[in-house]
Amino acid sequence: MIVAVITFLSWFIWTFLSDDNEFNSTVASLEASSAVCIPTIDLNQYPECQAHNENGSICFADANDYNTNDNGCPEYCLELLYQHCYTPFFIWSGPLLLSLGLLALGCWIHVLFRKTKTTTTPDSDNTTTAAATKSSSSSNNN
Repeated sequence: MIVAVITFLSWFIWTFLSDDNEFNSTVASLEASSAVCIPTIDLNQYPECQAHNENGSICFADANDYNTNDNGCPEYCLELLYQHCYTPFFIWSGPLLLSLGLLALGCWIHVLFRKTKTTTTPDSDNTTTAAATKSSSSSNNN
């Protein structure tokens, strides 16, 4: 469980150290191109996202060309480019999902293999649970 907490805290701190580490359309676009996601933007509905050349491609030449000021492409085109590809989010949130899985597994194992405390009564050699000893001593007092 300690590993889960350390992994979660490391990921959480890493996320807020820099704006480049947060999940945004730029990170999603970069990860989507390496995850072989297919662009799903409809150029008929968003003609401003079409490149100014003759081949009718998307205004972003590749995922590394996400500077919208240089090529005249609106910023929202980058968000629409891979809007139905969820793989980049799972890649980015992998350490978080891993730490939550480890924490759940650790709690499950702790509950499953929890042992009861045993004590030995002074008047006998039998080992009994603490709860049984307390209940028998209270019944003897009555």
